[in-house]
Order: sequence, then C-alpha cells, then structure tokens
Amino acid sequence: MGDSFMDTTLSVFHTHPYLANVVMTASLWSLGDVLAQFLERSAARKVTHQPLNQHDPDTPSNAPSPASPTSAGFAYATPLSAAWRYSYFRTLRLALFAGLIFAPLTDTWFHWLSDTFPGEGLFVGTKRMLMDQLLYAPFMISLLFLWTGLLDSAGDWKHARRSWATNFPGALKTNYLVWPVAQMLIQGVVPIEGRMVVVCLINVPWTAYLAWKSSSSGGEAVGSRHGGAPTRIELNKV
Repeated sequence: MGDSFMDTTLSVFHTHPYLANVVMTASLWSLGDVLAQFLERSAARKVTHQPLNQHDPDTPSNAPSPASPTSAGFAYATPLSAAWRYSYFRTLRLALFAGLIFAPLTDTWFHWLSDTFPGEGLFVGTKRMLMDQLLYAPFMISLLFLWTGLLDSAGDWKHARRSWATNFPGALKTNYLVWPVAQMLIQGVVPIEGRMVVVCLINVPWTAYLAWKSSSSGGEAVGSRHGGAPTRIELNKV
C-alpha cells in the first residue's frame, strides 16, 4: 500500500510537476502553521491557569486579587478566548509563500544541484547538502521572515527588518541542527522526482517551528495583527 501511494505520488509529479509541487507544498506548510497555532493555544491555556502567588513581595498585602479564584489556588488572568484565537490570515500568508515562492525556487534549486553535482550516493549528497546549507538555507529563511514581516505590518519595511534581525540567527542555528543530515540523505539517496515530497513531509514540524518563530514578531506578543489576539507569552525566545 505504501509502495502504491509512493508510485502514484511520483506519477503525479512526473505528469504535472509544477502544479503538484505548488499544491503539496502549500498544503503541508499550512498544516505546519495549524500545528503551531494549536501548540500556542495549549501554551496560552497554561498561562491562563497560573497558580496564585499569595506571597508575592512586589504585591501589597492589601492589593485586590487580579481575578477571582476558579478553584483552590488557581485563577484565570484572562479568558482563554481573549488570549488566543485562530489566525486564518497567518495560515494564508504561509501557504502563499510556500506555493508561490518556496515550491518553484526549491524545485529549480534541486535540479541545479543535480546538474552541478551529477551522480548519486552519500558523497554526492554531501556536496549538494553543503551547497544547500551554506547558500540556500540562509537565503530562504531570510526570505520567509521578510515576507511574513511585510505582510503582517502592511508593507512596513522597518518592521520586516526588525523581525528578520530578531528571528533569523536562532532559526538558522536550529536549521543546522535539523537539516544537514536530512539533506545529505535526500540529495544522495532519494530520486530527483521525490525530493520535494520528502522535504515537504519533513517540513511539517519544521514549518510549525518557523511559523511560530515568524509570528513572534521580534518580541511582540504572539498573534498576528490580522487575526490572532496577543497573549502575554514571549514565544520568540528559543
């Protein structure tokens, strides 16, 4: 059954490569953002269920409680519905980036790597991986943060640059912990027709991380200006 699915997938990529890449990449990147947003929802739920500190030295003894206890020792600082809501705009902007920018550029890049370093095996895969990680990965991660920063701020270039400057170093560092081995195997073992499929499948958790990272907006409260309400969680610190 697994072989049949892979054969069908490769057949579609052979027959309609561009359309298949766009649809698959946009869909899986959207899934990554959905996962990221629901993980943020879980984090927001934990924040709203904070234990009440009855002995906070910074709080006057006669100060009123910020919220009424809902159970022994716990209170809602803010309702969960006010702290988090799903941002469709955020998923849409990531899907557009994946389908219109990432898919065609990455497909072209993979073919260029194959033409520049012909052959197969781990040695060839290592050479392709080094080119990919030294040149393409920093470029694509930068492009993502600039794209989300511009869309999130209605074209404010300063906001986009600030988002890039804040998030890029940490994202690139994490990239180098995740992708070199994966890319070495993908570029050296997987046929060219199936590389985008494998990359996009691995990209689901990676995209969830990038979506979470890009939505933090350089230290601002989480939540897009086009949908997600901000919370008190700082999710840009990795």
